[in-house]
Amino acid sequence: MIGNLEEMEFTHLQGMVLDRQEGKLYLIPPAGALIPFPLRQASHFRRDDLRSRGARDLSWETTLRWPDSDHLLVDRTLYKINGGAIELPGDVAPRLDARLERERPKP
Repeated sequence: MIGNLEEMEFTHLQGMVLDRQEGKLYLIPPAGALIPFPLRQASHFRRDDLRSRGARDLSWETTLRWPDSDHLLVDRTLYKINGGAIELPGDVAPRLDARLERERPKP
């Protein structure tokens, strides 16, 4: 889930993870484990409110991937849904299929 869209020079927003199996909502922080967030309050917070609670600022340049159902990759941070996060050394390679699609000649 992504919310609080704000357009400036870049589009900025804060990301949240909804664990549909457990019915829990988490904020994506800049570092450390995902932050539990009250599901009932999710619609009542603005960008500054979420940022003050520790939400990471995301833009269209942010890499977001789900390597599997228990892990979320945001740029170089790999979050485990039920706790913990590690910062990966170096940059994460772009998705090959997206790169090939961009480089494919247009008919």
